[in-house]
Amino acid sequence: MRILLVDDEIGIREIVTNVLTEAGFRVDSTGNGTKALQMFRRRRYDLVITDLLHPGLNGAELIGKIRRLKPWHPVLLFTASPIPTLAKPCDVRDIAAAARLLTERKKKPKKSRRQ
Repeated sequence: MRILLVDDEIGIREIVTNVLTEAGFRVDSTGNGTKALQMFRRRRYDLVITDLLHPGLNGAELIGKIRRLKPWHPVLLFTASPIPTLAKPCDVRDIAAAARLLTERKKKPKKSRRQ
């Protein structure tokens, strides 16, 4: 199984590549979304793992281009983004639960640094 890993942080790429390689995967990696798309077009990958923010095409743009080429190709969004997400399709009750959690978190008073 071959994986395309896209992350602009070389240290993260090295760690993830090592872990995946030890797990038996073959990994090609790049830190640039445009280069990743070129690699994807040239070689068959079983999975693409991409960060959200990196040079060239960002992760969302890269995923969109991959989906146009191969609509059901497996993609894993791997990001440090603090924005919570829900994958579609999901149970609509999960949306309400997430909305409740996030709005409650917003209401909690922040502790002062002096405490």
